[in-house]
Amino acid sequence: MRRDLLVAGPGFVLGLCLAACTAGPSGTPTVAPTPVVVRVAATDMGESLARDLAEAYREVRPDVTILIVPATEPDAHVLIAAEIEPAGSGFRSPLGGVKLVPAMAAAAAPPTLSAAQLAAVLSGEVEDWAQVGGSPGPITVVTRESESEAERLITQRFGLGVAPPTARVAPGWAASRALISGTAGAIGVLPSPETDATLRVLSTSLSIMIGLEARAANEPTGVVRDWLAWAQSPAGQFVVAERHIPLAAP
Repeated sequence: MRRDLLVAGPGFVLGLCLAACTAGPSGTPTVAPTPVVVRVAATDMGESLARDLAEAYREVRPDVTILIVPATEPDAHVLIAAEIEPAGSGFRSPLGGVKLVPAMAAAAAPPTLSAAQLAAVLSGEVEDWAQVGGSPGPITVVTRESESEAERLITQRFGLGVAPPTARVAPGWAASRALISGTAGAIGVLPSPETDATLRVLSTSLSIMIGLEARAANEPTGVVRDWLAWAQSPAGQFVVAERHIPLAAP
């Protein structure tokens, strides 16, 4: 498994794969796997990838349940989150990537924006769509909570300033979708797997790729390591590529 080192929070523990003995048809004892639960913490950026990999792994290991828990869960076996720098102590292993995409309501007719114009819109420097070549109307920016990993990355990668005072704060991706699709002139940034038919994604040239990785205080062993190794294998990366960016992507 490819890995390098990164600081990870305390409290991550490693799971052990247990087995129970049962009798086969001939009476000879056979080893049957005991159900195992792996607690995987995920940030708002890593949650969709964690859930995709967890669901697909049930077909590979029916005896293993990958339980997705909040990023703050102290007893999680591993954390799935955006890649961060610089490297430090701890376990770190890449899993793939995801695109952050600006989006409006599906019925909207957004103007063609440059990266600089998009930043001006999201920062509140532009308050009416007519100022950037769109139909006249006020702009409503939808953001995530200021302390969330997603909002930190959006602000950093899109070169934004402080969110405008008129911004609508969404407590989750479902709330973001509802606010953007249900508010005239609204715009926001989401991971591409979190978009749906209620939204219109703006030009792909405005998208920004974020790497996603697994982290723990120490290198995982047993069933946790098996799951991560599978996630990096061709079979796991096929699952990643369905809605995310696989490791082999340029």
